[in-house]
Amino acid sequence: MDESEKNNKKIKLRCKICNKKLGIMNFDCKCGHNFCGKHRYVYEHNCTYDYKNEHKKKLEEENPLIKHDKMGGERI
Repeated sequence: MDESEKNNKKIKLRCKICNKKLGIMNFDCKCGHNFCGKHRYVYEHNCTYDYKNEHKKKLEEENPLIKHDKMGGERI
C-alpha cells in the first residue's frame, strides 16, 4: 500500500466515551465530538457546550423589550 492509498482510505468515526465504531448512527454534538446512541445525550458525556447561555441569548433576540413613553418602560 503506497502513500496515496493511505490518504484515500476513509477514517472510521469512534465514540469519544466508549471508543465504539460508529457507522450510520453517529451523533454529532455541539461540543465537537461524535458519540454512539448510548452516549449521545448531554448528561451521558458531560458536555462542555453551554446550552443555557445559547438559549438565553436566543430568547433575548427573539423577544425584545418593548417600551412605551407613557408607561415608563421600566421593569420591576
